[in-house]
Amino acid sequence: MGLHWYAYSAELTDVLNGLEEVERRIFAPDARERDIEAAIEERESLFDREKAARAEQLDCARALTLDLIKAWPPHVVRHVKALEPAEPDRSVLGLLGWEADYYAENLQVSGVPLDRFSQSWRSLELSAGQACSFGLELLAYVDTIELQHDESRSTSASKQAASARVAGLWLWFWGWFGCRIVAGD
Repeated sequence: MGLHWYAYSAELTDVLNGLEEVERRIFAPDARERDIEAAIEERESLFDREKAARAEQLDCARALTLDLIKAWPPHVVRHVKALEPAEPDRSVLGLLGWEADYYAENLQVSGVPLDRFSQSWRSLELSAGQACSFGLELLAYVDTIELQHDESRSTSASKQAASARVAGLWLWFWGWFGCRIVAGD
């Protein structure tokens, strides 16, 4: 399955925290049958809220088109435009090819030197602001590759740049959107 990064909105985070609390109450050693039944009922309600929160997060995120990112910093927009030619009404998520989860092992497979960054890619737990910062760090790495290799860029360097660009933009996107990022399997 591999390591993924997951984006969680504030609403989704609240629901997931609620589910953890309900699970603790259900499986508490001293839980009474009446309390367990109430917790199970609450859990069912939280499952419905989780489904709705995930759908709302994705619907809102999918609505963000290339035409609407003009307020983003110019260097971030430049990286979005470098992905591939696209119509202004195309979804940024559609262009990135990843939604609320990103297969982080793409970075390692492409040869990006992950030990040079400020965050441990395997154990990420980032606030929205930290996600944007880490995204910018990956985009700066892409800039460095492109400057160093310019016209004579090797296939290896191109793979690293492409992988780091998508990961950096994915992190930036969800951070800008106000989501926290968590690594997991």
